[in-house]
Amino acid sequence: MAKLQQKSTGTALEHNTDTEIDVCSSSSRRSHSDSVLGSAAAAKHTQQLLWTHHVLQEKRLQFTCDQFQLVRMPKITSVPEEHQNKVLAHCLEQLIAQECAQNTTVTIYKTDGDGNCLFRAISLGLTQSQDSHKLIRNYVINHLMDTAQSDNVDDIANMGRDGVWGTDQEITAAAELFNSWIFCCSRYGNSNQLCLQQFSPHGIEGRICTSDCQHPIIFLLNSSGAHYEYVAVKVKDVEE
Repeated sequence: MAKLQQKSTGTALEHNTDTEIDVCSSSSRRSHSDSVLGSAAAAKHTQQLLWTHHVLQEKRLQFTCDQFQLVRMPKITSVPEEHQNKVLAHCLEQLIAQECAQNTTVTIYKTDGDGNCLFRAISLGLTQSQDSHKLIRNYVINHLMDTAQSDNVDDIANMGRDGVWGTDQEITAAAELFNSWIFCCSRYGNSNQLCLQQFSPHGIEGRICTSDCQHPIIFLLNSSGAHYEYVAVKVKDVEE
């Protein structure tokens, strides 16, 4: 199945085998797609709206869960990552500060490595539990089937099987279906650098967010290129 690549916001994290991760400027890098967020000014406007409404996150996530008959737990049920991921979490905080001008605290949460990690991570973001991953996969696959080209149906049907690895295509569909911004920190191509991808609730070629938009945010991490985890992002110095 072909990947639908999203736009990198232009900053990367250097991720090497010694677990030393540095935030570095990469303004000369080409974005994954020039159509996702449009101009730099439009991207900045989207970021401002996104984080301005971040304090309403809980209410919006609960509304989304109610829409899809998902049970949102009162607190997160997974275990935070430890050891070198504390370094990675700090670098994610730096990346968000640089790209979104927000001071945040980041916690990375483990997901089971059974081939369902993408849908488990999205489930954690929506419901604070991995338990709804099968239902979320089904919702996403049905959404893709509704808009699929005839030559792509078999690939989408295969993605509906338990344990099949999810791709950018499923993240794109999930963002649109659940009316949420999905941020994913992942490898930039085949390099060891990490970049921040943004998946819009308005689709790949959809409109830019306006002041009327009030989307929840789900933050994912795929630092290895082979496993998705959920990242809880808390904005500091915001009156809640």
